[in-house]
Amino acid sequence: MLSKTADTDEDLRAGTQLLRGQYDIYGPLAKGGFGITYLARDSLDRKVVIKECFPHAFCIRIGSNVAPAKPHLAPEFDRIVRQFKSEALRLAALTHPRIVSVHQVFEENGTAFLAMEHIQGDDLFTIVEDQPDRLNATMIKSLLIEALDAVEYIHQQGLLHRDLAPDNVLLSADGHVTLIDFGAATELCTPGHEEDGKLLLVKDGYSPYEFYCDGAQDASSDLYALAATFHYMITGYSPPDSHSRMATIEAGQRDPFVPLTADAWGIDQAVLSSINLALSMDRDTRPGSASVWLDLLEGTQAEAAAPVAPAAAMWSDPIIADEIAQLVSTTNSALAERLTEKRKKDAKRKGAKGSQSGNSTKPKQLVDLFGNPIHDLEAFMRDQNDTQDATPDETPDPQPDDLEVEASPAPEASEDEAPEHQTMLGSLLGRMRPRKRTMPSAIPQN
Repeated sequence: MLSKTADTDEDLRAGTQLLRGQYDIYGPLAKGGFGITYLARDSLDRKVVIKECFPHAFCIRIGSNVAPAKPHLAPEFDRIVRQFKSEALRLAALTHPRIVSVHQVFEENGTAFLAMEHIQGDDLFTIVEDQPDRLNATMIKSLLIEALDAVEYIHQQGLLHRDLAPDNVLLSADGHVTLIDFGAATELCTPGHEEDGKLLLVKDGYSPYEFYCDGAQDASSDLYALAATFHYMITGYSPPDSHSRMATIEAGQRDPFVPLTADAWGIDQAVLSSINLALSMDRDTRPGSASVWLDLLEGTQAEAAAPVAPAAAMWSDPIIADEIAQLVSTTNSALAERLTEKRKKDAKRKGAKGSQSGNSTKPKQLVDLFGNPIHDLEAFMRDQNDTQDATPDETPDPQPDDLEVEASPAPEASEDEAPEHQTMLGSLLGRMRPRKRTMPSAIPQN
């Protein structure tokens, strides 16, 4: 069940009533950068969850009311409240078994509220810390499929969650996930919302790098956070935060993220490889959508009921390990190329050099018309010009003495060839210079 956090001066007091007594506050459940979540009971005597828009960096509480902390923060505070209401109304239209249902959106006490269904379950932080035995390889695979199905539905509605993390994924007693806390959600790639991301408070270890640098956000941004969440489920710790990863890569050092492998965790390598892929720093390298990620897992779903082998008994496939290493290397290279235009050009030049060195061949040898090697092309051309300057009348008929032959080393003969034949072949292929030729010939020899 959800645990209650300690009361503070920022929280609504227990017993506070909202919307003319329709909701009765029990106490706070969780707090984030933009809101406080409370356990409450509605007028039908049902447990519900109330999310209050409370961006603590911009506001203060005066009694039960919320107001801008300082006059100059009023425009920003008002904008956050408007955004909260707008996105809450969109979320109210979502209907999916793996997404918390929204009952009502309303304004009161100078801010906005979101009433949602109460889910009987524990968040993943609580599960991993207090009940790790509830998780196994089979469950992790099925939970990932459920979560991806929910995320795909969110994206199809034109929304981004933007706050996927272990504390916003609940696990019910019967082993199903529910995505909660959409307070940071916004429209997906919609003009006019470019500034919304600047209000986000990032979660180290779970937020993609584009959340730190106010970069472009798309479906792959949610997928990075979801992959980090499942990394935590598997290992008990989050991946290195993306800001530190980027700083390390920019410094020309190896990405500190260590890809997950089956021999270490006893989970299907296809599942782990898909998580590794979604944790790529380069957005273009991640799966482009949740459906693409699901396609990557399609081949592993049939084995979902198979027993889990101990980690020590799992075999390590060197081919898969090599592919993972190459993927990480490729991702880091792509990131480095995107940092600056100069780095991109340098990387291309280095890549071209690497390609040439990897496929180096012996330079082509120029030969004359008779197959003799030409070592000095300029001398050869001068030699031909000197020959062409001579006129037919001044040049006597060719005699044996006028035909210069410089024997070149005879090629190696086959076992059937006689020495006499080798000598004759060497003479025929020797360097011959006739008296006159209409044009020189230099033929590249492959």
